[in-house]
Parts: sequence; structure tokens; C-alpha cells
Amino acid sequence: MMADWGEDEVRVKPRIGVCAAFELGYDILKFVSQQNSDIEFVATSEKDDSEYQKKIFDLCEKTNTKTFIRINGNEESFVSYLTQEDIDIIILAWWPTIIKSKAINSVNIGWVNLHHSFLPYGRGKHGYIWSIVEDSPFGVTIHFIDDGIDTGPILFQKSIPITIEDTGQSLYKKGVEEVINLFKTKYSDIVSLNFTPEKQDNGSPTFHYAYEIYNETKIDLNKKYKAIDIINLIRARTFWDGPSAIINHNGSDYHIRLEIEKVLG
Repeated sequence: MMADWGEDEVRVKPRIGVCAAFELGYDILKFVSQQNSDIEFVATSEKDDSEYQKKIFDLCEKTNTKTFIRINGNEESFVSYLTQEDIDIIILAWWPTIIKSKAINSVNIGWVNLHHSFLPYGRGKHGYIWSIVEDSPFGVTIHFIDDGIDTGPILFQKSIPITIEDTGQSLYKKGVEEVINLFKTKYSDIVSLNFTPEKQDNGSPTFHYAYEIYNETKIDLNKKYKAIDIINLIRARTFWDGPSAIINHNGSDYHIRLEIEKVLG
């Protein structure tokens, strides 16, 4: 539950925890650990089977930080700890599990999430892809979580222009870089409670589940498309180091990718 605080209220330094997972979570945790702020605990994710699970743990041992190992964040014992220790803010550093109401309401101010889309656009998964397909705004957001999916109040945002040369891969990389930079820039504001949460505009949000990406971006070779729509569809799904748009030809699936380069001269 987010606490209300007035201009005349005196508040001590908030009690902060970090839930960190994977490489980006580790990088965020390293930054936080180097700042002049005390961290009450760090939690690692049950879904993180990468080498960074141990790196996060090792970092916590070096800093003598209390650690919860391989949790999802909704365990009764963990929630009880948050309440008993009067935790104010939890930073979700690339956390893969949805936090439920009981855990959300167990802290005094809120759970801060880093989301690489320009909320309310790009709620859910793969916002960097859908921004190209749907011609919707793209950017990054730091927000409080609530009971919905990416619907909580916004703390900070930064827009990122999309060019015709962008692909899903390039937007993903831009989004990751910008959301981490935004977090580092605004970290002192977060820990000093120097922000005003703003409700999201629910007039025209966009939302997609992870499972939509395959069927909704599969190209039908017998379907008519506008040229710009098929170009956008292919470049949105272009990942040179991973799965991309799919076509089926003579009973076999093929990945199809697109590179657009500006003509000079």
C-alpha cells in the first residue's frame, strides 16, 4: 500500500529492499550497493537459473546484506518479514514474477518497477515489438506496481523516438539502456521520496500477453498487406540473435528478418 505523506510530515530515510534477477538485476543491484543508502535485504528469484543468481548472492555476502534465496516474492514468510521490518520501498530489478496483493500491501510506500515501455502504452510483454506494429509511443517507465499488470502510478518516464530503421531488437536494447539510465538518474529522488506518483491515463492503453507474439506476428503468404504494415511487422520481429517473424513455405517454417538502411548522398 502506498503511504500518503504531507509537506509538513517528517520522515526518516526509507527502509529499502531489492528483488534482483538475471544480468540486468545484478547490474542494478551493483549500482544500488554503491550508493549512500542502506539496503535492508536482497531477494533472488526462483526463476533465475543463470550465473547471476550466484553473483547476486556473492555481492550480498560481501556487503553483509540479508538475503532471501530463490523466492517469488509472495511467500507468507517473506511477506511477514516485510511487515515486521516496516519496509517502505522494494525495488524490482528485472523481477520475473507477478507480485500479488498481500505482498504489495505489506510495504508502507510501494514496490518500484522498471518497465521498458511508455506506459500506458506497452503494458504486458514485448512493448518494444508492439510499438512498431501498432505505431504507438515507445519509451521507458519507472512506476509503482498495483493489482493490475503495469497499471500502477507513474514516478518517472522517458520517451524514445522510433525511426524507420529500428527493429524489435534495436528498440529492446534502447529500452533496456534508457530504463537503467533513468533509474540511476532518479535513484536519489526515489530514496529521498522526491516524487509525485501520477495515475496512468487509461483512455487508450495498449496491452499484450506473451503468448500473442507468435500468432499475431506470423506472416500469411496468401494474405494481402499494406506495404508499410508488412514492413513494420517484419522489422518489429527482427532479432538477429533470436527468433524473428515466421513464414510457412511448402510446409516448413522459416524466420524472416529485415534491415533498413538510409541511402546517403
